[in-house]
This record gives sequence, C-alpha cells and structure tokens, in this order.
Amino acid sequence: MNYQETLNFLFTRRASHYKDLRRMRYLLDRLDNPQNTFPAVLITGTNGKGAVAKILSHVLTAAGFRTGCFTSPHLVDFRERITIDQQQIAEADVVRLTEQVVTQALDPFEREQKQLGIEGIAAFFELTTALAYLYFAAQQIDLAVLEVGIGGRLDATNTCNPLVSVITNVGIDHQNLLGDTIEAIAREKAAIIRENGDVVVGCQTFDSLAVIKEVCRQKSARLHRAGVQQKPGTFTVSSVIPNRLLQTGTTFSYHGFHTFYEELSMPLIGEHQLANAAIALVTIEVLGQKGFTAGKQAIRDGLAGISHHGRLETVADRPRIVVDIAHNGMGASATASTLSTVFEYQKLVLVIGVLHDKDVRGILRPFLEMTDSVVFTSPSNTSRANNAAKTASIAAEILCQADRHVSEFQHWLVCESVAEAIEQARTLAGEDDLICVTGSSYTVSEAVICIQGM
Repeated sequence: MNYQETLNFLFTRRASHYKDLRRMRYLLDRLDNPQNTFPAVLITGTNGKGAVAKILSHVLTAAGFRTGCFTSPHLVDFRERITIDQQQIAEADVVRLTEQVVTQALDPFEREQKQLGIEGIAAFFELTTALAYLYFAAQQIDLAVLEVGIGGRLDATNTCNPLVSVITNVGIDHQNLLGDTIEAIAREKAAIIRENGDVVVGCQTFDSLAVIKEVCRQKSARLHRAGVQQKPGTFTVSSVIPNRLLQTGTTFSYHGFHTFYEELSMPLIGEHQLANAAIALVTIEVLGQKGFTAGKQAIRDGLAGISHHGRLETVADRPRIVVDIAHNGMGASATASTLSTVFEYQKLVLVIGVLHDKDVRGILRPFLEMTDSVVFTSPSNTSRANNAAKTASIAAEILCQADRHVSEFQHWLVCESVAEAIEQARTLAGEDDLICVTGSSYTVSEAVICIQGM
C-alpha cells in the first residue's frame, strides 16, 4: 500500500463493538506489547485533554525528554495524531507500521476471532493506537503523552502503563457509549486510574469528584487537584492566577505544591485554557517526583512554544477568521465566553456545523446569545453531519423558547457547503468584524482546508 491507500484502509474501519479490551489486548500481544517499553501519561476528560497533552509534550520536550504524543482527532493531516518532540510521524512509517499491524496482528485476529469469541472488527482507533505504540517503541522515546479517544474504561489507550492518570473535567457527551449522568460518565473516565497510582484532576462537579475520590480510595491512588484562582489567597489546590487574557494568548502565574512561577505566557487563548495549563503543570510536578523533572526555563519555553491547531486559531485576516472545535455544550460555552470577553470586534459572524449525534441544542444555545449573524452549514466529510437546514430549524426553536426571533439577527443563512458558508460570511463581515467557524471538528477541518486553498 502507498500512503493514501493506507489511510483509505484505516478510515474504512470505523464502527465496532466495545464490550471489553480483549480485542485490543490480542492485537498488542501479537505485536509483543510495544506499550510496555515506555512510561506514559494518560489523559481523559470531556474537554481540554488535547490541550493538556500538547502543553505536557511541549514542556517535556523543552526539558530534554524524547516525548511521544498521541492525540485525536486530526485537523488536516492524519500524521498530526502521532508526534515525537512535535515532529509528525513520516508517511513511510505510517505505511510500514500499518502493514506490520495488519500482517502481525490483524490478519491472525480475523482468522481466530470466532474461536476467540471476540465480537466486532478491529476498528480505526484501535489500529491507530497500536501503530502509535509501535512507533514510540521503535523510536525509543522517554515518555508518551496519550489522549484517550472516548471515555476511558474501554478505550484502546487504556492498555498503556501510566505514571500519571489525568482527568480534565467531566461533562455530558457520548451518552450512547458512556451513560446519561455525570456519575456514570465519571466512572468510565475514572477507570484509567491505576492501583497505587497518581491522579491529577481539574475542576469537577461535586458528583464527578465524589466518584473520582471513591475510585482513588478503592485503588489507594493519590489525588492531586488543579484549578484556576482569580486572585492570590488561600490555595486549597494547585492553581493558576490569570494576569492577562489576550487575543494572542494568555499570561498567568502558577502556585503549585512546591513551586511558584510568575508571568508565564502561552499562545493558547481563553480562561478555559488556564484550567488546562493548571492541570498540565500539576502533572509536571508529579512527574518530577518520578524522575521526569522540568526546570523553570523548560516550563517557560514549553508553554511559549505550544501549537494547538483548531482551538481559537486565527487562520485569516481582514476580516479576521478564527476556527474553534466546540463539539459539546461545555466546549461551546467556553468558546462563546472567550469570544465575548477576550476578542475585539464590531460584529460577530458565526459559521457553525454540527453532528446529529451530539447535543445540538447545548452547542447552539451559548452562540445564539451573542452572535450578530449566523451561517448554518454541514460538513461533507462525515455521514454523521446534521443537515444545515435542520440545524437552523433547531436554532429557531431555541430562540422561540426564549421569546426571541430570527429577525433579531442581521443575517440568518443556510449553506450546506462549508466553502459556500465561509464565502457568505466573508461577504457579510467588515474589516473590523470577526468570523468564527465552529462546531464539529469535521466542520473546522473542512474550513481550514478551504481557507488554505483560497
């Protein structure tokens, strides 16, 4: 297979049944368990886990550690998912390692599957995780930073050996897989906690924190909490204190267990990214107790050099266009809040496309409270896309329930094509206005590719 044929093969293996990890463990056994050759940090959470992974990998690389990073989804290029010291895996390695996974693990699994009594196909994320493990093992990394795909308990990444388990936050998402309550979802995520392990958690609801504390008690795991504090005072958890929230990034101080840093800066935008920075810095402190020490300069350099595409990222000017993945209500609220409090503009033009199996109302509601014009669209690169006209209809229902009407907006448009939606938004916006493309990662990915081609 060539590179494109390899991607086509991987992308066809989407749906499967997840009842346990036996399928993934079989694949890894056939590959001689490459995940056992390196320690890891395993990160789950409803939102923020990708940002935490990026912060950790940049700081650890700056500290001199050969750091693998496995994240999802990718925005433009599949190779974004697998990096070492911020360098993407080579296309040739993707081809070679996929062929190794297929011949050494997948083919035997499919021959023996019925006899083994294991249901479902080996899916895209399982094969990709195995590929990443093989790459990191072959490249002899010092440490891997791994982002959970969905949940935790049944996720392919939950086969690694984490020095630290991280839970950023717990919100409502993926209910069909994780459960309908905060408590149920928290239990799924808390399954990444190991016996006698270390656990770092961000801001949690009372119910989710209670679940996590109980799992820590059962497994004799040590719990470390991280948060955001608006001003200096009595610190009950390790915290960051905001100094400046700007359109170009964020400056803050960090008050940790044993350290205090002032005037730290990173290019990630928004108060929600402060929460992610706090989680990452607490994790760095815990890793320091295990031999992975990052000094003050490494922390400063790592934070300053972070790149996390698709998160309030400016991709064009005049008018300014920012893209941001907001695929659940919690993420949408954080994005909307940042647009309102950090960005400067005359009017806001929103381009939004969502998936039908997401909390469409929860995603739309915070944006409808603040935008001047809205263009509804639908990504073409997934069968899960919500029809743009249907999304607009749901938005109108939300307004009606709040005694509002679409006539309050300067423009209310429906464009099934993402490219057409961006063109329409550009015609609506003046030089001092802001266009925000948001919703599903598929929408943002298609928008970025479209804008790059303009």
